[in-house]
Amino acid sequence: MGLADRIGVSRKGFLVLSRPGSNFPSVRANEDLRYQAMRAERGFTQLERAADAMREGNASVEAICSAPTAYESACISFCDRASICFQRALDAGNAVVLGEDVARFLGSVSLTRAMELLDGARPKDDVERDVLAQLTTT
Repeated sequence: MGLADRIGVSRKGFLVLSRPGSNFPSVRANEDLRYQAMRAERGFTQLERAADAMREGNASVEAICSAPTAYESACISFCDRASICFQRALDAGNAVVLGEDVARFLGSVSLTRAMELLDGARPKDDVERDVLAQLTTT
């Protein structure tokens, strides 16, 4: 189209960065984008090396994805995997899906078991008896 000589692209720009768990972005104005491109390239090179090291050590992406997690409500504000961990906790009947206070209240009793107790199941031990008593006390 013959526009190459008519278009100029600045090598300067601005970056908007955020920190995990923060709603306050940091704006870095007048950044040299060539420098940022070099930093990104270095970062990707480091990631590739780490991936190669994992392959050599027989670690797999599947092993990493299936590694145990500990969901907390605070995870929602910063972690991209929060929904996955939430679903795992929900599937396991972990009371933390209703908040840390509920998890502390139920202790080792799962949500599923707590519902069974409320539906008339007999407590299997002192812990379940105590939880049932607390749940049915008004």
